[in-house]
This record gives sequence, structure tokens and C-alpha cells, in this order.
Amino acid sequence: MKPHIFALFALFVCVSASAAYVDGTVGYLQDSEDMMYSGRLGTEMFTSGVLSHNAEIEVGFIDESEGVVDVSVIPLMANYRLESPIVGDFFFSGGAGAGVASIDVEYPGIDENKTTFVMQVFAGVGYTLSPELQLMLSARYFWVDDITIRNNRVEVGDDVAVEAGARFRF
Repeated sequence: MKPHIFALFALFVCVSASAAYVDGTVGYLQDSEDMMYSGRLGTEMFTSGVLSHNAEIEVGFIDESEGVVDVSVIPLMANYRLESPIVGDFFFSGGAGAGVASIDVEYPGIDENKTTFVMQVFAGVGYTLSPELQLMLSARYFWVDDITIRNNRVEVGDDVAVEAGARFRF
């Protein structure tokens, strides 16, 4: 599945290479009190008025460790993002995404890897330092579907992250 997603993204980049970008964020998950790291490859598909419509592929990483339990979550999502100028070099950014997450659970006697559905919504503001570089602050609601470990349904749940990041446009 991953090769198909990356091939689709490569097609977006080839069609609109002048509007391609990479960005990364570091976030703090409020409920689990853990860090979330994410990176995106995106491209502006088209504009309508002042709105910029963007497609992105995002990969993230969350490592939740508490005592002897270690849970790693690696989400892979396709995002749709809208952006619009606010005033001066400030802009609004918001959107949603969905995909799959690889969840690795390690506990004494248990070492399982599961794949499940994930989705998110996000919104924030950014500042354009130059045509190539932007800084961003945002919030993200992140939801992960339940998984089953040894015939027991485990609710992974949801969380809200506050993030800071940077974007480089090609």
C-alpha cells in the first residue's frame, strides 16, 4: 500500500513541482503527555480565490512509555489542507486526514504489532519568512481506532496536540 501512496504523491509533485513543499512539526499530546513528531510532503493542487487547496502525505511517530509498557504509533495519512492569507505575511491553515497506523505494543510476555485506522483534523496559523520558508503553530485532534491484543479489545483513543513546525517550499 505504501508504494501506491508514494506513487500518487509523486504524480502530484510532477504535475505541480513549483508548488511542492516539505514540512515537519513537533507536538505535545495533552492527554498522554508525550511528544508527537510528523513530517509531510505536499503540493498545492489549485487555488480558488484566496484559498489554496493542498494534498499531503504525512508520516508521524509517537512513543508512549509508562513503566514496563511501551507503545509506538507510526501513522501514515493522506491529508487535505486549505490555506488562506490573514494579514501581511500571516496565514491560516486547516484540514483533515485519514490513513493507517502501525502500533507496536511491548509488555512483559507481549510483543505485538497491529495496524488500524487513524484520522485527524488540524488548524493553525503560520508566518511566511520568505517565499521558501514558513513557520507554523497549530493544534491537532488525533484519533486512533481500537486494536485487539490476545483477544482483548484495547481502546487506543484520541488526543489533542499543540505543535510548532517549519515548511520549506521548492
